[in-house]
Amino acid sequence: RRPPRSTLFPYTTLFRSLMTGKRSKLVRWAAHSSVGPMEIKQADRHYKIVELTDENQLNREGAVMNHCVGGYSAKCTTSTSSIWSLREYINGTWFSLVTIELEDRQVIQARGPFNATPTPEQRKLIRTWKRRENID
Repeated sequence: RRPPRSTLFPYTTLFRSLMTGKRSKLVRWAAHSSVGPMEIKQADRHYKIVELTDENQLNREGAVMNHCVGGYSAKCTTSTSSIWSLREYINGTWFSLVTIELEDRQVIQARGPFNATPTPEQRKLIRTWKRRENID
C-alpha cells in the first residue's frame, strides 16, 4: 500500500537529487506588491493572512491542508496568480486554516483542509482582508 501523498512530498525532491546527483534549486517568486498581508487580534484569537512565495511553502501548505496547492508554483511564477494562507495562532504555533488563490486581484478559490468550504468566521476574516486590500 502506498503512503499518503502528504508524507511523500519532502522525499520526492530528495530522491530526485540523489538519483541525478544534482540538488534542485528552490523556486521562489516575488511577493505581489499590490496586495498586502493582514493581521487581526481579537479578544482571545489571533489571525493573519500571508502570501506564500516559494515552492517549499506551497508544498508545506498542501501537505498540512491535504489539497493540491503544492503544485501551483509554476502558476505563481508565470502569471498574476498568488497563493495566500489564513492562519490562526494557538499556543505558540501558527496553524493554516484556509488557502486562498488570487488572480488579477480576485479570489479564485478559498479552501480549508481536504478542500472544505471555509467556515462563516473564516469567510468573514477573508472579507475583511478583501475590503482592506480592495480585492474583488
